[in-house]
Amino acid sequence: MIRLSGRLRSSLIIGVQGIRARKLRTLLSMMSLFLGVLAVVTVQAGAEIAQRTLLANVELTMGKDGTRQMYLPPEEGVIPTALDTLRGRSDAVALTSVHAVIGEPGVTPVNAGGVSFDQPSYGPVTESGFVCDPRGCRRFGGEDRPRPPGQAIELWLTAMTGDLRQFRPFRLESGAWLNFSSAPSLSPGIVLNKEAAKGFGRYRVPAEMHIEGAVANATPRIVGVVDDGSSGPYAYVRADELLNWFPVERLSGPFGSGLEVLLQPDATLVEQTLRARLAAAGVPAEQIISRSSTRAGASKPRWH
Repeated sequence: MIRLSGRLRSSLIIGVQGIRARKLRTLLSMMSLFLGVLAVVTVQAGAEIAQRTLLANVELTMGKDGTRQMYLPPEEGVIPTALDTLRGRSDAVALTSVHAVIGEPGVTPVNAGGVSFDQPSYGPVTESGFVCDPRGCRRFGGEDRPRPPGQAIELWLTAMTGDLRQFRPFRLESGAWLNFSSAPSLSPGIVLNKEAAKGFGRYRVPAEMHIEGAVANATPRIVGVVDDGSSGPYAYVRADELLNWFPVERLSGPFGSGLEVLLQPDATLVEQTLRARLAAAGVPAEQIISRSSTRAGASKPRWH
C-alpha cells in the first residue's frame, strides 16, 4: 500500500476541496485547456493538408520532384529528330501543344480564344482569325469578316509521345487514359481535362476537329476526363495520331510551338543522345533549355 507523506497528503486534500468548492471554474479551466490543445492540433493539420495540396498541384503542372525538363526550339529538323530519338522510350516523353476547334466548322466557338467557360469569350472570330501559342499570337489567312456564332469549342491540344502521367500524375475522373501500346488510329482518341469536359457537358457539338494547318478535319473520340490542375480547356492526344492529320513540318518554323521533353532523373543517356543528334542537325547548344523540377515547386534553369 502506498502511503503519502503528510505534506503531499495535505496538498491533495486541499486541491480536492478546492475543486469541489469551485466546480464551474474547474470545468471552464478544463475546457480552455482542451480547446487550446485542439486549436494547436487543428492548425498543424491544416498546414500539413495545405502543403500537400500545394505540392500535388505543383506536380500536375511542373512534374514530380526531380523531373528533368528540356525545351527545344521550333527550328527546322529539331522536332522530327527529337520524335525519332524518343520513339518507344518509357523514360522520356516529348509533348507539344496546338490550338484546336471541335464542332461546327467556320464558326465562332462558344469560348472564342480558348478561355474558361465561366468567363466571357473574346467576341466574334474573323475569317482571318488569330492563332496563339507560347510564342505569341498571329493572324492566319482569309478575310476579316466576322464568323457567325456556332456550336464549337476551342481548346489547347497537347500531343505526347508517351504516357505523361509518370511525370505529371493526372487524376483520372472518368473513362480511361490514352493507350500507347496499340497502333495509331485515324480517329484520334482524346482525353479532356475537367474544364474542357465542362464545355462538352454544356454544349452539343459535332465530332469534327479543326486544326489550322492540318491536311483535313479529323473525327476525334473522347475516351476519358482527367484533373490536370489547369483552369483552361485542354485535351491530350497521342502524337502519332495527331501527325496522321497534322504534318510534323507545321510544328517548326517561326510560328511553331517547339517541343517540351520530360525525362526521368536517371535518363542521362537519353538526354545526351538527344543533344548529340540535335547538335549534328545544326541546333546551337544555347537554344536548348534544361532544368529540373524542385520539391518547392520552383525550377532551376540551366543553359547549355
